[in-house]
Amino acid sequence: MAVLLSAQDGLAEAEASRQTRQHVPAQVQMYFFIQEYLHRWAGGQHTAAEQVLKDMCFVSDKMQKECPSGHALAAVLSDTGTWSCNVCEQGYQEGTTFLSCSTCEYDECQ
Repeated sequence: MAVLLSAQDGLAEAEASRQTRQHVPAQVQMYFFIQEYLHRWAGGQHTAAEQVLKDMCFVSDKMQKECPSGHALAAVLSDTGTWSCNVCEQGYQEGTTFLSCSTCEYDECQ
């Protein structure tokens, strides 16, 4: 019976944790998921891996690029035609990924 109660407590805790994380950015959710996985895998001996993970998960927030007008750039996969970078003016073909502002029609290579 003690094992059953323990499992129920664990499920309740996991559900509460999931509900709390619904309003958390995706990078933070991924950090928590991988942190939990590393903790189980390494038996808690993962301090170096944890620091690398923190750096990886939050790098996208630190590196959010904007167009010259201040709009956030979104990563886009070119599915038709060609496009050119507004910074280096190099042309690119279909199938390449670039950063784009649909409001300004501003494109930037990565």
